Amino acid sequence: MSDYQAFRVELVGKIAHVQINRPDKINAMNADFWREIIEIFQWVDDNDAVRV
Repeated sequence: MSDYQAFRVELVGKIAHVQINRPDKINAMNADFWREIIEIFQWVDDNDAVRV
């Protein structure tokens, strides 16, 4: 999984853990946040190894 500015993404078994990771910005949702979340969930949807 790629590195992201606003998220930490980890695949553990068949579970994708997606965590907001911008404590310095109080996890604010900016343009990068929305771009990255779309990219992450597209990856989850396309990845047959991910079940949850």
